[in-house]
Amino acid sequence: IVVLVLCALLVGAPLRSLLGSFLEMGGQAADPGIERGVRAMVTPPLTARNIQLVDLALFPSGRAVQGILYLNPSAAMGASQMDQLRSALERACRDHFRIATLELVLTRRRPLPG
Repeated sequence: IVVLVLCALLVGAPLRSLLGSFLEMGGQAADPGIERGVRAMVTPPLTARNIQLVDLALFPSGRAVQGILYLNPSAAMGASQMDQLRSALERACRDHFRIATLELVLTRRRPLPG
């Protein structure tokens, strides 16, 4: 019985890790805590530029995070401005995530109702 208990204790962590990897590969959305953290990190740079964060979709991948930010700027933006904004937002996220890749989408409404 002692051996079975030890085996269960030793196998539990790798199984949880494996399950987490399967969920990531299946496209599971990020934990709400990660979403709140990213939202808090990107809001100041967006507010400084008078850009509204409409919505965001985050996908964790190990210690990295990939995201799509849906933005409503108050003025027209060119490609170079978008690239500079993306770089600034990714730098802000890299304080907490080693790898952060963000895509920016300009829109006035949420991508999916709900």
